[in-house]
Amino acid sequence: MIKNKIQLITYANSFGKNIEELHSILNRFFKEEIGGVHLLPFFPSSSDRGFSPVDYFEVESSFGTWGDVKKLASDYALTSDLVINHISRHSKYFQDFLEKGDKSEYKDCFITPKKFNQNHSIKYLKYLEKRLPAFILSIFDNISQSDFIFHKNGINKIDLGKIYRRHRNPLFYDFEKKDGTKSVLYCTFSPDQIDWDIENLKVKKIFKKIIDNLAKNKIKVVRLDAVAYAAKKRGTNGFFIEETYNFIKWLAKTSHSNGMQVLPEVHSKYISQIKLSQIKGVDYVYDFALPLVVLHTIFSQSSRRLEEWVKVRPTNAMTVLDTHDGIDISDVEGFLSEKEIEDIKEKVFSFDNSSAKIASGFGFGNTNINQINSSFYCAVNKKHDDYINARIIQYFMPGIPQIFYVGLLAGGNDLKRLYKTKTGREIMRHNYTKKEIEKNLKRKIVQRLLKLSRFRNNYPAFDGKFSFEVGEKNHLFIMKWGKDSFYCEAHIDLKKHENKIKYIDPETKSLVEESF
Repeated sequence: MIKNKIQLITYANSFGKNIEELHSILNRFFKEEIGGVHLLPFFPSSSDRGFSPVDYFEVESSFGTWGDVKKLASDYALTSDLVINHISRHSKYFQDFLEKGDKSEYKDCFITPKKFNQNHSIKYLKYLEKRLPAFILSIFDNISQSDFIFHKNGINKIDLGKIYRRHRNPLFYDFEKKDGTKSVLYCTFSPDQIDWDIENLKVKKIFKKIIDNLAKNKIKVVRLDAVAYAAKKRGTNGFFIEETYNFIKWLAKTSHSNGMQVLPEVHSKYISQIKLSQIKGVDYVYDFALPLVVLHTIFSQSSRRLEEWVKVRPTNAMTVLDTHDGIDISDVEGFLSEKEIEDIKEKVFSFDNSSAKIASGFGFGNTNINQINSSFYCAVNKKHDDYINARIIQYFMPGIPQIFYVGLLAGGNDLKRLYKTKTGREIMRHNYTKKEIEKNLKRKIVQRLLKLSRFRNNYPAFDGKFSFEVGEKNHLFIMKWGKDSFYCEAHIDLKKHENKIKYIDPETKSLVEESF
């Protein structure tokens, strides 16, 4: 079980040049403010900033070694990504398949049109086999084979159109093997990322070995990236279906047997997180709705929606305002109205010379057009009091807070990086040198945030009981925590942009009141 302390989300080379320097920076400057680290993919990768893993058993050489990972884990509880949906086309598994074709031991690890077509009816056909004559079954088989006559590569366009996706790219791509023959395979995100067939026993054995290795190297939490897309079944939308839940349970059981916890990553309607939080074996889920609920609260100067969210949200959550991804609109669909969502987008897009608007949408290689690509500091128009109040809401919300490294330094949008990389989300992924970090530590807004972070990590009441109260008017609210003789409450005035935290001093036992 990881401690209820703030976790830093960072790339291995974004908060210092590598894992060793990251460790040194944390120990020197953030020992009291950070209790754990979500170290974004640190394996060799061919694209997508680490999320197209080539080899899970190696550390990217420019980042460091497994020894560096273990040293970091000795001081900070580590979370590591396991990309469930796909593997890099440059991985040994896929390269072996291209080299050997049907003689490859990995030939059945990927999803062909034939597999996609069969997945929807295989259970039903097994049922029919016991009840219908052979010649009737042959008619069913001929009907299923008709797709290969009337549709390109045998992929039924109607069923393909049901698949949930957030981009306009194809789902099947052609790959030429060494012998010159072609294989058509399913790729959810890009042809560099080949989807696994998670029903295949060989694939499960690969995942088991990866999980075993992560545990051996002192990882505490396995983040199940892109897990909602992992199961494919013709006739469904292929997103968060029954088979997905079953695979999450298997991954959780496998991780737990190694002493690790699991954190599935799913961006979907808010009700999906609630359902996910109730799956046996799932330790944590993300409160991905919180960033937009908080923005709505700050912009509308009303706590009404925040109060509603407190009542329905899962409490076994990692609370976030910012991550390596953008702020995802889909996470509040069904909770905030379309008008409320559009009002948030319009405001954020108008700030900082429209930098977030430039980086979001269909441009700059975005695979998810539903995300607002912006640092959270820029999303509140760099208003210091609003930014601190947003962090107070996050830190006082039940769950374990995670903060993106750019957010820890109240960082802005990096337009130079956006235009250099031509990738929308890179606008909020500035790589900080040690010297830049030291310079930012002198900023008043950063000092205020670090003071708040120390309070959140060290005050004992946050392991107790939580309550939320709205004041006489909606722009006033109080978030309270109590445990034994310890008690604290955060008072926020949205109209005056003010905060006040009251707490019982652990040493003097007297009531202290201060602003952050």
